[in-house]
Amino acid sequence: MEGNASTASLPTEQLSFPDNFTYGNVTSTSYFPYPGEFRHLSDGEKAGKIIAYMVIFTMAIVGNCLVIYTVAVNKKMRTTTNFYLTNLAVADILIAVCCMWVALIKDLTDPVWIFGDFMCRFNTFMQGVSITSSIIMLTVIAIDRFYAIIFPLKARITETNTAAVISTVWLISCAVNVPLLVVSEQKQWEWDDGVLEVWCAEKWDQHQKAIYTSVLFVVLYAIPLVVMMVAYFLLARKLWRTTSPGIAALSIQQLQLKAKKKVIKMLVVVMTVFFVCWTPYHVLQIWLQFGILPKESPPYFKQLRFVVLLLGYSNSAMNPIIYAGVNENFRKSFRDAYKCKHCRRNQVQPDGPAVWLEHPHDNIETHSTQAPQELRIQGHNTARA
Repeated sequence: MEGNASTASLPTEQLSFPDNFTYGNVTSTSYFPYPGEFRHLSDGEKAGKIIAYMVIFTMAIVGNCLVIYTVAVNKKMRTTTNFYLTNLAVADILIAVCCMWVALIKDLTDPVWIFGDFMCRFNTFMQGVSITSSIIMLTVIAIDRFYAIIFPLKARITETNTAAVISTVWLISCAVNVPLLVVSEQKQWEWDDGVLEVWCAEKWDQHQKAIYTSVLFVVLYAIPLVVMMVAYFLLARKLWRTTSPGIAALSIQQLQLKAKKKVIKMLVVVMTVFFVCWTPYHVLQIWLQFGILPKESPPYFKQLRFVVLLLGYSNSAMNPIIYAGVNENFRKSFRDAYKCKHCRRNQVQPDGPAVWLEHPHDNIETHSTQAPQELRIQGHNTARA
């Protein structure tokens, strides 16, 4: 996907050459120096960009590895929704490992692409796969929560087919981005003044590219966003209008309702942050495809592209922070992982009784450490019985 922005901003594709000039095998008696402007980045600008990427890269790797580790070693955290969040973490790690450092070095070495033809294809493909899988996974989570709370008695995604759903998401994500493996390629041209320009571009028929870009944006970005917004709106209306009996013996229902609200709040924050981070990138892609572009790229364009892409990548570092900030079990599990407590035990030991939702595998906020005294007594009596 990054290839789109790179291709559109290249000055070589915006020049008007004389009739006897052919870009590729040139046959011209004229002298054509490199038409672009060399960017001489100051040491401060280089350091700022490197530090920004290193911070985001480190947070993305460490945070998302903690998410995967927490769900893997803690049996109480192995819920359907948490498995989906784990796959979001995998997608974020792929963004960090396959795309972030490439984008940074590309920006620092512009106008020369130094990674070769394979990385040109692979980098573009993996970025598309990671973004697509994240969007589909967020949509699956919203639909699953919708059926779990609005229609709890109807058949829905369970642990028996969670693996199939996750596999399907990744297969779809790979399939829709296969064209990028085909059209992406490294190109190079040596200008008459000796400047060797090497870049990663996408070789499309313009009509086909317009269709592909439009379908991806509508089907795999706009529609999922609308579906998630509608689903969470209906869930919020359902949960915040629900009232539980005030009887002490039924306090567990109040705890269940509170737990559901916390889960929905966390998922809404995750969805919102994702779209805030990646929408500028997609808008830029649409503008590059359908907007009226100047013959020469404006001087601020490369910096704008850098900031937009960095904002999108920053989403990979934010999700673990959201989990820790909103979800008590993730927060406690992260602390335990930091203290190496999981080396001695295989699950989080809460102070209060377990509070399950309709089905154990629906639960994220599985325990309450603030259960009322009546509920503690009731649980104790039930155990004796």
